[in-house]
Amino acid sequence: MLYFTDTAGREYKCLRRTVKPRRQVTPAALDRPAARLYPAFVSSSEVSSTVAGVTGGPARLPCACRVATHPLGPRLYRVAGGSRRVRVRAGIVLACSAALLILAALLRPDPSGLGTHRQLRFPECGLVITTGIPCPTCGMTTAFAHAVRGDVLRAVAAQPFGALTALATLAAAALSLAGIATGKAWWINWYRVSPALVVTVMVVLFAAAWAYKVAVVWLAA
Repeated sequence: MLYFTDTAGREYKCLRRTVKPRRQVTPAALDRPAARLYPAFVSSSEVSSTVAGVTGGPARLPCACRVATHPLGPRLYRVAGGSRRVRVRAGIVLACSAALLILAALLRPDPSGLGTHRQLRFPECGLVITTGIPCPTCGMTTAFAHAVRGDVLRAVAAQPFGALTALATLAAAALSLAGIATGKAWWINWYRVSPALVVTVMVVLFAAAWAYKVAVVWLAA
């Protein structure tokens, strides 16, 4: 994948050749059709671009170039540069994810849907003892233990948010392995994704999962 980025952070994406530019390319370095399409940010167009400085001199790239559809760029983008830094960060994420997954694999899921954490010598949930109501994190350890064994349905039944967290951890481990192997990583463009919206969605999901767990415990009682 070939990316051309101007000084404003806007991006041209070439789909056919993989060439690492030696410097940034401005719209003036592109031919007339691309320069005309650039300010409008159309979704896609077949253009033939002449790029200066990509391969050591002017080069005709007969490829289909797709112009970014938003001034702030895509919501998710791939970083190809700084492979050493990418691999170090991916290694840290992989180590943390693997530690959680290995620990969950060593635990035996409690049939009641909560209490698996007691195998780690943690005390029983105080809220359950005093009120009979599970706390917001009750069942998450059990959900992890089921998820690493491939039993996603039981993980969701134990604690939906815990199952979602376990799947996210598995995905993080897989992406980290890919980052270590390729030296490339996927990043979220937080200029396009609202952190407040992400936090709100996570809080709503967390609260819904807790309400589900409370309902299950009450019905079982």
